[in-house]
Amino acid sequence: MDATALRWVLGVIGVLCIVGIYLYSLYQSKQRRQASTKTFTHEEIESGFIEDETLRQELSNINAMLDDDINESEINDIKINPGLETEPKAEFSDKAEIELPRLVCDLLPDHRIAHVLKPVDDRLLTAQELRNAFTHAGFEMNAENRFKLEDNPDAQFQILNLTSSGSFQQINEDQFSSQGLVCCINLTECAQPLGCYETMLKKVDELVRILELKVYSQELDLLTLQHVTDIRNKLLGELPASQKTEGELKSGE
Repeated sequence: MDATALRWVLGVIGVLCIVGIYLYSLYQSKQRRQASTKTFTHEEIESGFIEDETLRQELSNINAMLDDDINESEINDIKINPGLETEPKAEFSDKAEIELPRLVCDLLPDHRIAHVLKPVDDRLLTAQELRNAFTHAGFEMNAENRFKLEDNPDAQFQILNLTSSGSFQQINEDQFSSQGLVCCINLTECAQPLGCYETMLKKVDELVRILELKVYSQELDLLTLQHVTDIRNKLLGELPASQKTEGELKSGE
């Protein structure tokens, strides 16, 4: 074999090695993502799906604290720094086309807290992935065909389908699909609104990770840390003084 042919052979072998290494790295990445989805954790996925990274960190803090069975007085220790807020990166692309459930619309804005959850790529959520996500997050369907936490009666918030009726009546049928979810607290019926909201944020974060969702405010703007701060301050202002911790009373002053 002459020198020219040898160089061609070595060149082809080098290219094949590079292609093989690249394809193997893609395969490993795909396997990690599949394993992460199957176990309902996204620890190995490189990017989150909440646009506001500071808010994502805040939700992670809430997860850790609620997992340690915090009590009401400890909720005030969750720090949200208004100086770290970020502006929304995008508007709700189909804002005019989205119709909130009648149950949410019938509540006055001051009597509700609602967050809208939609897939990052505007795809439809399938019945199977919704059932899996709700089961993993500890939700069960009530008589009104909406979802609530099964083991936490004090967490008085519901998850509704992003339709006029808000119903998940046909979720057990495989052809069912949904364009998104609405998490809603009726403040007129909620005994512990602040604790309920913190728990709702935790569950929103779980669903975001499992279903790859973006989170919007009830005005259909991307949810930011400032939205969360404003809601918490509102709830602190509405709590009776007897239910506030010492730190909460000082912050209200």
